[in-house]
Amino acid sequence: MERNLTRHRTLHWFRKGLRLHDNRPLLAAIRSSEAVYCVYCLDLEWMRANERIGNNRIRFLLESLTDLDENLRKIGTRLFVLRGNARTAIKTFCREYEITQMTYMRDAEVFYRQLEAEILEEVNRREIVTRSDHGHTLYDPQEIIDANEGQVPLSLDEFYSVIPSLDVPALPAPTVTAEMFKSCSVRIEENHQAIYGVPTMASLGLECPRAHTRWPGGETVALERLKYKMKQNTLYEFNQGPSTSKAANHEYEIPGTSEPWFETQPETTGLSPYINLGSISPRTFWHGAKNCSEKMRTTVQGQMIYREFFYTVAYTVNNFTRIEGNRICKDIKWSDPKTNERAAEWIEKFKQGMTGYPWIDAAVRQMKTEGWITHISRFSLASFLTVGQMWCSWEVGQQLFEEFLLDADYALNAGNFLWVTGSAFANQIPVKALDPVKLARKWDTHGSFIRRYCPELKNLPTQYICAPWKAPQDVQLKARAIIGVDYPAPMLNAATMRIQNLNKIKAHNQQIRPESDSERDSESP
Repeated sequence: MERNLTRHRTLHWFRKGLRLHDNRPLLAAIRSSEAVYCVYCLDLEWMRANERIGNNRIRFLLESLTDLDENLRKIGTRLFVLRGNARTAIKTFCREYEITQMTYMRDAEVFYRQLEAEILEEVNRREIVTRSDHGHTLYDPQEIIDANEGQVPLSLDEFYSVIPSLDVPALPAPTVTAEMFKSCSVRIEENHQAIYGVPTMASLGLECPRAHTRWPGGETVALERLKYKMKQNTLYEFNQGPSTSKAANHEYEIPGTSEPWFETQPETTGLSPYINLGSISPRTFWHGAKNCSEKMRTTVQGQMIYREFFYTVAYTVNNFTRIEGNRICKDIKWSDPKTNERAAEWIEKFKQGMTGYPWIDAAVRQMKTEGWITHISRFSLASFLTVGQMWCSWEVGQQLFEEFLLDADYALNAGNFLWVTGSAFANQIPVKALDPVKLARKWDTHGSFIRRYCPELKNLPTQYICAPWKAPQDVQLKARAIIGVDYPAPMLNAATMRIQNLNKIKAHNQQIRPESDSERDSESP
């Protein structure tokens, strides 16, 4: 138990929640302490052991930590970045700085909870007081499960039936200020940067991806973009057709980026990378939408509810990002690349953005260079890989997204793949799938997106840009885009594969009987 009237020497452990606004555990540390040390444990070996994380994601994380350090400087302190094993590093830090309290924001992801349990075991052994609060979701997942009579809701309808019994998401907590920190500031040594500074990509021996300027990390740019988007008060719609507005003609720049958006400006806010690292608080995002148009408010808050749903399910379902050991995932017989050479070849071409379908290849290449793609692109890739054309496991896409997307999220990434493929959350596999050529013609009418990410095709006339293999030979020669030489021929026949996969889906669905509520059990988180 906490000693009465103790003014603590507190370690505030940053993990996600890399922000000073709406950070309840940090505020609790300030109010109860004579000294607060803001700590982040950077253990790339541990991160890579628990999730695929590419260099672009590491770059975004380091920029977010640098921004956090700069914001902490403004209020009179610094970020202490500890390297290596978190348990060992925190244990050593607590001993050297005589820590009596640790505060932190709880994380719902299973591997972070396991790490948290290990750290708590260590600090409890030293009789260090701990305080925590949720802040990466609108609700504590356990609160939702408790409100649903101890059962995890496995459908959106069930989830929506629980939400009205809960309080409205709380208002954001006050932003931490220099005035607040006056009573608990700590001495910053001259060699702080050398010992505890945020490392650079170069110092870690990592190459920095070239195309990253559209997504700089950090709370500062995140709040600027949030403010801009809410002030704009609209979500760009691809299907509105040509427009004379500055936004549609790409004559403006999103705050914090050095280049304008082009034809593929996101339909949604484009803030998911910042929400994923906690540079924007979900509560700030939720309540910020209240003053927007009804359409935008409904869209933003609806997306946040989807996020809560996936987080709640992932909180209780073991092996959520895998097929094996995942109790809610259907046993669909996907093509196995270990025994099917054609599937293995297709998967490799898919990962490289060399399928021969420009809409698919452009999306993969954008994801690998910039770390972000629209939800239309994500849906397209998931469909093409699985039920649409390739009939390969969704795990391939989940792993690819996890490595390259800046907003790669344990719960949302796997949850969306489970949803799109009908592997969970529905009784049957959906018969609908996306056509990569029709989609390209609908969403990339003038071919700007394809030309940007598949520059081999940039000189092709627009009528052929979405299906370049249909261009006559003389047109290919003139455009210097020979199919099979400059750009790959389609690795499969999308229409033929779609028919074959529909037969597989129908056969699978015929074997499934409706599941009763009594057959559904739950696992303890």
